[in-house]
Amino acid sequence: MSSRHLLWIRSTGEGADALQNVLETQLDDLMVLAVRGAREALAVLSRDPGQYLLVVVETGDDTMEIGELVTRMTQINPAMEIIVLGQPDLSWGTLDLPRYYRPILLTPPLNQDALISCVAKLKETVEAKEDHAHLMRGMKRQVNQSRKNVETLLEILQRNGKLGTIVIRRDGFFLSYNSEAQRLTGFPADELTHIQNWAQTLLADPESATSLLEIVNRLWEEKSGKTELRLRINRRDGGCLTLHLTLIVLLNEKGLPQRMLALFFDPLDTCAMSEYRALIEDGKCRVYAYHPDNGFTRVSAAALDLINRAFSLDLEMEHILGRRIEDLPFPEDIAALWQDSLERAAEGDASVENELVPLGLPGRRIMDHASVTRIVSGDDETETVLAYVVPREDLRSENFHDVSIRVLAEKTLDSIPRPFLLLKAVRNETGSAQDFLCLKINIAARSLLGLNHAVSTPTRLADVFSNHESTRKIAEQARRVTETGRDAVFELWLQGPSSKAPSILVNFRMGKVGDGAAVFLENVTASKEEERQLRQYRHCFAHMQEAIIVTDLRGKIVDWNPASERLFGSEESRMQRRPSFNLTQDGKRTELEQFTKTVLQNGDVWKGEFEFIRPDGGRGTVSATVGLLKDDGGQPYGTVGLWHDLTDRKRLEERLTVKTLELQDKNAALNALLRHAEEERVRACEHVVSDLSQRLNDRVFQILETRQRPDMVETHARLLLKDLGIDRDLRKPDRADPVRELSEKELEVARLIRLGKTTEEIAFILEKSQDTVRLQRISIRRKLGLRRRTQNLEGFLKKMTPI
Repeated sequence: MSSRHLLWIRSTGEGADALQNVLETQLDDLMVLAVRGAREALAVLSRDPGQYLLVVVETGDDTMEIGELVTRMTQINPAMEIIVLGQPDLSWGTLDLPRYYRPILLTPPLNQDALISCVAKLKETVEAKEDHAHLMRGMKRQVNQSRKNVETLLEILQRNGKLGTIVIRRDGFFLSYNSEAQRLTGFPADELTHIQNWAQTLLADPESATSLLEIVNRLWEEKSGKTELRLRINRRDGGCLTLHLTLIVLLNEKGLPQRMLALFFDPLDTCAMSEYRALIEDGKCRVYAYHPDNGFTRVSAAALDLINRAFSLDLEMEHILGRRIEDLPFPEDIAALWQDSLERAAEGDASVENELVPLGLPGRRIMDHASVTRIVSGDDETETVLAYVVPREDLRSENFHDVSIRVLAEKTLDSIPRPFLLLKAVRNETGSAQDFLCLKINIAARSLLGLNHAVSTPTRLADVFSNHESTRKIAEQARRVTETGRDAVFELWLQGPSSKAPSILVNFRMGKVGDGAAVFLENVTASKEEERQLRQYRHCFAHMQEAIIVTDLRGKIVDWNPASERLFGSEESRMQRRPSFNLTQDGKRTELEQFTKTVLQNGDVWKGEFEFIRPDGGRGTVSATVGLLKDDGGQPYGTVGLWHDLTDRKRLEERLTVKTLELQDKNAALNALLRHAEEERVRACEHVVSDLSQRLNDRVFQILETRQRPDMVETHARLLLKDLGIDRDLRKPDRADPVRELSEKELEVARLIRLGKTTEEIAFILEKSQDTVRLQRISIRRKLGLRRRTQNLEGFLKKMTPI
């Protein structure tokens, strides 16, 4: 490794041998090559730029200035770590290199411990860089291998042509639509050009079309994955067909989703099944087919190689085909788990794919099942499990034997679910932090901020956060943390992972690390919204006029609002963990407890009324509505009751009942009096009529007897009129009465004037216009002889006899 070789550039021999010996003694695996002069050192570095990544330079070489030497070495290999011993010349001040490329300067007097520490730390840094480069090369090889596998798969499909194949772009439009797809669906390629149109036209069930489109969108968002479905389609000729559909996301060289491959075939078509056999026998796809009773029916060469590596075996194809898992030399516990999982998958248990753990020997459980699918093949519809396995090299224990602490730390940061950034200050000539570089962005942070793998580190802070104002605030907080060493906690609204996603509220926690800051991020949008809703609920809970009581599954009170305290006369602290049944009287407790159990068992809502007793002895009545509380998983965890005070209403109802009874008694007595009075009136009227009739008969007979004498007739007639109560003078009309000259409509107006009504009120009452009423008032004044305006018509009418 390059970190084990150190190049020592000498200018004089004074003390250099002693320091070189100390380094070789203290650092066992370090090999030091000493050269004299800058020219020889540059020649050595030019021959093998990657051999020496640690360089110690002594000042005092007359052949080349120290600034020029450092610049030329950095140009040969920018990853080189340089230590300068001694006092630099004037060219050091004009050294035009970024701060992170500048060498470490150790001025006289030289300290051996300081030199050893610097070399050791730089050695660890170089090792970490080499490990990271090795890891990146491995990832690149894996991506290239995946691309080759995909290319091979497409070549097989193109060659055999027994599977319906559709290649879908990111926007949903089709790039290719082969002849087998046209044969199976009955639709030509020019009629169905988009996945949405394809799903809505072919699928018999609208819900299936919606589900398929949701799965396609989910695969694009997850940027990887594979899904297998069974769909029933309507062919163009009117027939129906069940297809086995497989969706696979294809990535580009940067690991981003580029295309989606849709494969479908008729499960009862033997020609289509041969396509699967071609995929398996090709050797580059890690696939095997397994029958619970007949064992392995097909195994690709790549899958067999992975099985051998996971279990340290050397099985050949003939050793594994036709044999069950339990008959092969696998550990008994793993074989039993593997066999049971595949049997469940053959029975249609879809949860097996998520439950099956990576298989292999301890320390090398590297065979992971990416897909486990139940397929039906042949005319006899044989149930077989088709499994796609992938290697998990990260689970090999020996992969970590030669890994440095720094690489493990890098992997740890990438594996933790919490987003993390590592910032390093970029300082200007005065030493002030003018900007920050992101040295590390873990996977969780990339997902949170919507960064793709093309954003490599180190990178500027502005490249990570697109909003200028957010970048400014983060840099300002990081600058304060870096300069003062005090932690900072703040929140910012940031754009979501995509341009269409809503903004998110992110919590930042910064702490000083080296010449920069470590930043932990957390998406608190949901928690803040929950806090807001909780505050709103608590506000409503506290200010509700109705009593609200929350109990657990045993009926014990866990919470109640201030209205409950006012209603029942007890503080919340006294009622905590006490049964809610104690709120009612002894005779009703069993009934209330039974109703509560019914709510918990059946999920019903109970409504009822019961009486309660306060601690001060007061009694009351409440109306209760009790319902079941369930968590997000649908499991009950308690009840909530809404209690309404009916005490005042009950008392009012009682008083109303008493008053109603009293009124009924008084009404009965009054009716009796009225009946008696009516009877007396009727008897009096009968008596008056009888007496008047007798008197009239007497007078009439007297008139008839004296009809020969006119004077007596007149006398008896006058007596008759007197008996009838008729005054002879009143019977003669008074022709001088002016009221008689008023018309019927004028009499109506005169009566209202006499009652004090105004012109507007009379017009409203009689439904006339005000002008008509004014004319009638003038006519009334004229007919009544009121010529002067000073004479009041209303007063005049009131002095007259009733009109």
